[in-house]
Amino acid sequence: IIDSIDWKQIEKSENSQDFSDYLSKHPSGKYAELARGKVALQVSEYDRNELLRYISSYFESYNQKDLDAVMSYYDPITPVFGSKKNITKADLRLLFENDLKNILSSTSTLDATSFKVKKDPDNNFYITFYSDSYITKNSPPADATNMPSEDEVGAAVSYFTNSEWNLVLNENRKIRLYSYRIISQRSEEHTSELQSRVDISYAVFCLKKK
Repeated sequence: IIDSIDWKQIEKSENSQDFSDYLSKHPSGKYAELARGKVALQVSEYDRNELLRYISSYFESYNQKDLDAVMSYYDPITPVFGSKKNITKADLRLLFENDLKNILSSTSTLDATSFKVKKDPDNNFYITFYSDSYITKNSPPADATNMPSEDEVGAAVSYFTNSEWNLVLNENRKIRLYSYRIISQRSEEHTSELQSRVDISYAVFCLKKK
């Protein structure tokens, strides 16, 4: 009876210590195997922090337009990337190139307090978090067939975005699911003279300190 009462109190807990404590009290209890399974699926604070640094480096590479580094996070085939299924690495790189070609600068701030990780029996990591981004990019001309030269006046658009992210990493920490949802966005348009040689400064990805 005590065994069942103790289990009922913790069965929906997400704290692995609760199940470890249960096993200390009931090593051969009715729910011991379930408790061991729960402990095995819990992500330690160390692993969470390692994954936090890992994903931070991914976004830093993206902000710096280091596509070789970005692509190192993917297997030859990615099962889910947004609305696309089973996309090849070559096609994925092309998507990133098209996305980045008009970006002048980007800064992403990951909310470390929202960073949550779960693990399944196949050692896939399910990661959710929120981020804030500030991006400045070239606005496409009204006539896309008549691109302005480097020394012509061009329009730049800056905007702030708050997003919710869902990633799944396999046991080798390759991204197998990539999905995000824009929660809010605020745009600021301004016109600036584009010099013949533009020095693009990249902001280093930093963790929000709270």
